[in-house]
Amino acid sequence: MNINTLIPDWVDKENIRLFAGIEAIAKRDNGIWYIKDPRCNRCGECCKNVPDKWVRGKDFETGDCLHLKYEANEYLCDLGFHRPFSCCAEGAEGEQFCSSKWVRVN
Repeated sequence: MNINTLIPDWVDKENIRLFAGIEAIAKRDNGIWYIKDPRCNRCGECCKNVPDKWVRGKDFETGDCLHLKYEANEYLCDLGFHRPFSCCAEGAEGEQFCSSKWVRVN
C-alpha cells in the first residue's frame, strides 16, 4: 500500500485516519499503517449501556445511546453522516466484544 504520494505535504504523515463513508478503514499511528480487518459487524455493543450523562443522549429504559436503532438485523446510528467524529474514528476497537481489529500492514 502506497498512498503517501496522494497526501498533501501539510499533513502530519505520522498520524492519519482514512474513512469509507463514516467508517474508519485504515489508520497510521506513529508512522505505522493499520487496516481494519474485519470491519464492524454492527452489533451495537459499543453504543449500549452508555453513562447517564452521555453527551449524545441516553434512553433510560434500555441504557443505550438515543441514536442506536435496530434495523434489518443490524444496529445503526440514526445520525448517519451526522454521527460524531469520535464515534467514527475510534469506535470500540480493542474492547473484548468488538469485532473490528486493526492489522499492521508494514
